[in-house]
Amino acid sequence: MKNTFGRKVAIVATLGLMAATLVAGGSAANAVANKANGACTKAGAKATIGKTAYVCGVSPIATTQKLTWVSANCTTAFAVYTKAAKQQQTLVDAETFALTKLQNVVNSFQTSVTDWQKLIDADKKAIADIQAKNAKADVSKYTNQMASAQIRMDNAAKQVTSWTAQMNSTKATQDTLLAQGADNVKQAKADMTQICKSGL
Repeated sequence: MKNTFGRKVAIVATLGLMAATLVAGGSAANAVANKANGACTKAGAKATIGKTAYVCGVSPIATTQKLTWVSANCTTAFAVYTKAAKQQQTLVDAETFALTKLQNVVNSFQTSVTDWQKLIDADKKAIADIQAKNAKADVSKYTNQMASAQIRMDNAAKQVTSWTAQMNSTKATQDTLLAQGADNVKQAKADMTQICKSGL
């Protein structure tokens, strides 16, 4: 009986040792598999590697859709870059919208200048035609129309100058903001690339 009991204890101890070895071996394998920027199999899976949190997914700097362990810092850097890029696009759209509106105003007044000039030219021709037939004919109607048209044309021309200046000023201000925004986007992308490549 004593010998049988001893053998049972030895068998249990051996099995326990084998199980512990298998568990340890499995943990070691997982530790090797879970490394920064290393391949992973389940999107959304989480792991902690070297005290840094990681998620299984596609790296924002990857050129393929391969799943890898992406650090939380990489994800944050990508969010910062994305936000900067969106803000830059908003600035671009705002400038385009503002300049288009201002250009439309300038075009409107420029059209007025052209139209008033056509009326002046028509009155001049009418006067010339009338005086060609009768040098002493009354052309005051046309001269008055010309004077009125000239005043309106001059006012429209002033508006063209004023609105063009405002448009150019707006463009200069917007271009400065766009240049600053472009620098922010460039820096955010560089930071993201560095962080994601390092795997930290």
